[in-house]
Amino acid sequence: MTAGTIERGTPYHPWRPLLSELLEKVGTVEQLPGMFGSDLRSPALLPLLNPFLPQPVSATRESEALTGEARSEQLNALLYLGLRRLAKASPTVLIVEDAQWLDSMSWALLDRVTAGDPEFLTIVTERIGGAEAELPPERDRLRRGVRAQVTTLGPLSGEDTTALVQQRLGTSTVDPQVLALVVERVIGHPFFWRCSR
Repeated sequence: MTAGTIERGTPYHPWRPLLSELLEKVGTVEQLPGMFGSDLRSPALLPLLNPFLPQPVSATRESEALTGEARSEQLNALLYLGLRRLAKASPTVLIVEDAQWLDSMSWALLDRVTAGDPEFLTIVTERIGGAEAELPPERDRLRRGVRAQVTTLGPLSGEDTTALVQQRLGTSTVDPQVLALVVERVIGHPFFWRCSR
């Protein structure tokens, strides 16, 4: 899943494709409780999943009574249960790209997934920069977690960028002015080199 700056204000936006795919497998509304098995404590809260369901579940008194933080917490718990059941069924790798753009609800779910049972192998990438002060506490918990392994990759050096350009162009000689321009514009990011071609 990939987070983006434009969708940062949409709760669970990067999770939506995965969650929708997971919930589409259910088939009918009547089969929805079976997806959670014995882990489901209150079937009356299943309408909280409506934003992710192909067919909405009729609201219940319990689901309508929940608002604000309590509603968010219960939805987060339901989503986690569904993801955990998926991971127990088969080995699961969760890849989160550009975590610096995650919305607060996505961070909360990621925090729950990575702090919970170790069914998921989770790989999270982020760009480190000036916006680090704005990142939520879940990010720090993720990085300090017992099972966390943090690897920091710096930008490509000018020499490495030159070698990459030469390799991609299939030549050992490139005009020095072109190389200088590429090194200056891509600021050590290999993806930007490909976009600047």
